[in-house]
Amino acid sequence: MGSCAAPLTKQWHQFTIARSLQQCPILVLSISLFVLVLAVGAVDGLAHRDLRRYGAGYESSFLYHHAKRFVKPVTTIPCILYLSVPFAVYPNLLILPVALGLELAVSVTMGAFKKYL
Repeated sequence: MGSCAAPLTKQWHQFTIARSLQQCPILVLSISLFVLVLAVGAVDGLAHRDLRRYGAGYESSFLYHHAKRFVKPVTTIPCILYLSVPFAVYPNLLILPVALGLELAVSVTMGAFKKYL
């Protein structure tokens, strides 16, 4: 039984390495999507901020500080999960919701920013 397990584990390691080498370029090529989403979220958030400030809306730093904490995990955790799952995952099922979540987090963060720019 020991002789059968060694070739299977070698094949499993080769498959895992090959799959990771295929998924890394997909994440690298999706950086442009994340940059575009960051720009759109920043512009949208600053527009909401200006509307709030000129309309004498309620300003609280509570929302800003809590939204700021979600920007980094929204980008890193799904990318790590995408690389670590042991089966093939269609990249659009993960990358597009992550992009939407990143846009929402950046928009809320920039919209709740209280300081003068």
